Amino acid sequence: MKTLLFLSLLITGTTFSQSKKDLKAQVASYQQRLDSMNLVLEKTQRINDSLSSEIRQKENALKTKQAALDKKTKELEILNAQVESFKASKQESPSPKFPKAPRNNPFSNDGGNGSGDGGSQLGTDNYRHLINDLDVSGIHSKESCTLAFRVNVGKNGEIIGAPAVIRERTTTSNEVLIKKVSALIKSQAKYSSIKGIGNTEETIFIRLKSD
Repeated sequence: MKTLLFLSLLITGTTFSQSKKDLKAQVASYQQRLDSMNLVLEKTQRINDSLSSEIRQKENALKTKQAALDKKTKELEILNAQVESFKASKQESPSPKFPKAPRNNPFSNDGGNGSGDGGSQLGTDNYRHLINDLDVSGIHSKESCTLAFRVNVGKNGEIIGAPAVIRERTTTSNEVLIKKVSALIKSQAKYSSIKGIGNTEETIFIRLKSD
């Protein structure tokens, strides 16, 4: 009887010991899994932090670019407003233009001659005409050419401002020659005065012969 009881206790203790070992093994296995999951979680967290930092940097860069774009847009709006204001002021204050005299000039169509060494001076397109010959003897040209100028003439026949060359009616592109003839017209040209006519715009032609 005592032997049977001893055997029963021995079997029970052995079973309990085996169960305890199995439990410890399971706990150890679960701990390993938990550690592995924690490692994965930490790695995921690091990746997430890195991505969040990169996103913040890109957002800050985008905000900086947007601020610069807004600044440029405002500057452009101010510039456009200034341009529109300038256009409006120009429309409100147009530059004055000299009236043209009636076209019944006997010297029109390049009529009327004035002599001078080195070339001859032609008449004007309008009723007003030159009352003196221009001395072009001091101007020398390597080519025969005609120079056309637009001049503003005062009511007393004087030249106002600098004569402006008419490129499409001038047969030379020699700037030195053009400037010399322009200065000659300014200093010598005198037009007739017409009663009741104030300042007018006239066209004058100078024909030079080659040396």
